[in-house]
Amino acid sequence: MKTFRQKIIVTTFIFITLLLSGSYLINQYLSSKEEQHLLLHSKVIKTQYETTYKFFKIISQDIFDMYSSNKKLINLFKKAKDANTTQQQLIRDKLYIMLKKRYKRMKNMGVVQLHFHLPDNTSFLRLHKPEKFGDNLSSIRESVVRTNRYKLFSEGLESGKVSHGFRFVYPLSDENANHIGSVEISLSSEQLMLNIANDHIYSLHFLLPKKDITDKTWIDSQKEFYEDSVISNSLVMQKHQLWTNTKILNFYKNISKKNKQKIIQEFEKNKDFTISIKEKDKYIEITAIAIDYSGISEEKAFLVAFHKDIFFSNLDIEKKYILILFYSISILLFIFILLILKKNTELNHVAHYDMLTELPNRNLFYIELEKEIKRAKRNQTKVALLFMDIDGFKQVNDKYGHNIGDKLLHAIAQRVQKCIRGTDLVSRLGGDEFTVILSDISQEKETLDISKKIINVINEEFNIDSNIIYIGVSIGIALYPDHGEDIDALIQNSDDMMYKVKNANKNSAIVYNAENN
Repeated sequence: MKTFRQKIIVTTFIFITLLLSGSYLINQYLSSKEEQHLLLHSKVIKTQYETTYKFFKIISQDIFDMYSSNKKLINLFKKAKDANTTQQQLIRDKLYIMLKKRYKRMKNMGVVQLHFHLPDNTSFLRLHKPEKFGDNLSSIRESVVRTNRYKLFSEGLESGKVSHGFRFVYPLSDENANHIGSVEISLSSEQLMLNIANDHIYSLHFLLPKKDITDKTWIDSQKEFYEDSVISNSLVMQKHQLWTNTKILNFYKNISKKNKQKIIQEFEKNKDFTISIKEKDKYIEITAIAIDYSGISEEKAFLVAFHKDIFFSNLDIEKKYILILFYSISILLFIFILLILKKNTELNHVAHYDMLTELPNRNLFYIELEKEIKRAKRNQTKVALLFMDIDGFKQVNDKYGHNIGDKLLHAIAQRVQKCIRGTDLVSRLGGDEFTVILSDISQEKETLDISKKIINVINEEFNIDSNIIYIGVSIGIALYPDHGEDIDALIQNSDDMMYKVKNANKNSAIVYNAENN
């Protein structure tokens, strides 16, 4: 029989073994949890960036289609190439007068530059800087060079003589298919951040390689638009960014050299990352999305999000309590894990669902549409995309206020969901735009029947806080593979049809027809 002393020794040994094993397992679990948490932040910001970029591209294509089909504009611009200096100025003045009003409206959509170039890459007219022209862009603007050389569309982030932007450069041709130059539509990083910003992000920065800006951008524009970044001497940021928070900048300036070096090392890898920095018992999470430049440049810009999150502070406290609970009631550990899983599920929910209507958001819409297209391709079936815009919604907001407008959007979402099948998906892209993905469609009539049901229920009166409201809905329809074999084509064609309805009689639906588009 073991003595009391032996029992104490054995018990102590087992206790120490369990303590060490438990501590190891808990540390492993918490490390994995940290990694998942950080990875989730990266995925969310990356998805938001990619979604916004696709949206920018759609905007640029719409603008280009409008200008390339304008015969008066094309006939005027094609004369510029062979005109003398005086004639070119007359052409430039006429173009500016023709375009300046519409350009002002485009700026509200985030368009910062509308730029026409001659075939030799010479700047002919900058709507954003009409007084700056005649400079050759060959040495600084690869996108313009590629477009004029190969007569092909070019896209991507790129710095310029005035500022950087997400540039979409299209070749322009006359009625005889002769190349007459190119046009660039650029959207701003500021608009990108506005599209991405949410309550979980404390501050947003857009950082660019300092060398790229100093090499390409005019000195006066550098002073006007850019300043050094506190993060790295090799990076600059745009001045007066709406989502740049002074507290974050001060926090960063005061952190230790070790943590600063840790952050710099991550940026030097030129890859996406999310890291957590602890300074004086406070944590800050930094997510950086590396953005490729247009062309073959190895340089990267970064969209940087500082997360307003107490996750890691809570994690320190959790660890202490878990170690205590580990030796008392093991079942509490099980409950705790369930709570953590629930928390992660809620984070996923925030990333993929619209908080106002509880419908899938833009991120989940792209994911599900991609899945449906792949499934339809595999099963040789069809998928329909309904692109919907509410008629009269702006008037409701103006008359009753945004609170009533929000409640109306929620009511619309509930009605539309009742019109579709269990296998279909309704999502809200933003504002008063909704989409419906219809799977396993055999013929166009099915989509029109469902669209009619949606129109009918939307036309019925809404009683919102005792306010009787009547609205309508314009619906554009495109089918895979008949009207497009990828996401961009389906969205573009259904969106075109929606605008066609919107500009015609509204409150109806139309299926894409390439001949009549």
